[in-house]
Amino acid sequence: MRIAFLVLLLAVTTAQAQVTHYQVKLTPDIDHQLLIGEESIEFLHSPGDVDWQKQPALHVSKIRSRDGEATVSDASVSVRLHTSGKHRLHLQYTAAPTRGITWFADHAGFDTEFYCEAWMLCDNSPGQRPTLTLEIVLSTSSGLSAAGAGLLKKQWRDGKNEHFVFEQSPPIQSIYLVLGPPN
Repeated sequence: MRIAFLVLLLAVTTAQAQVTHYQVKLTPDIDHQLLIGEESIEFLHSPGDVDWQKQPALHVSKIRSRDGEATVSDASVSVRLHTSGKHRLHLQYTAAPTRGITWFADHAGFDTEFYCEAWMLCDNSPGQRPTLTLEIVLSTSSGLSAAGAGLLKKQWRDGKNEHFVFEQSPPIQSIYLVLGPPN
């Protein structure tokens, strides 16, 4: 009986979080081939540790969680949670060119492949099926347009920037985006 209880306790503390929603705002710096990101992750988890994948070229500059302590390594972000239930993690970062991000010649834009951990913090496990709100902010002087996962829900200009908001309402596993000249 005691051994079974210890195994169950271990399983609970190392269980994978169930991500329910990603909210990502990306502002590409075309000249320096960087993505400047702000992200919120909503997820369900019990007390214990939870991890998200990232590539080493994604540099977290600010991270906060009201429910636990976060640590950043080259390959992941870990949060040790104190409570059970719905949680939210907020972070700011920059993402440099790496596997999964291809920048086009002559500042013509970029695209991403399956590796969402190149341009956002994520859990790309096959069982994860979150929704996504993706805002892409482009300088109007760039002459670029955006395409992203889901449907374009909003588009507006605020002076020198053009905003594109995509929503992926049905939960999906993989996420992509493309920036390039308008069609």
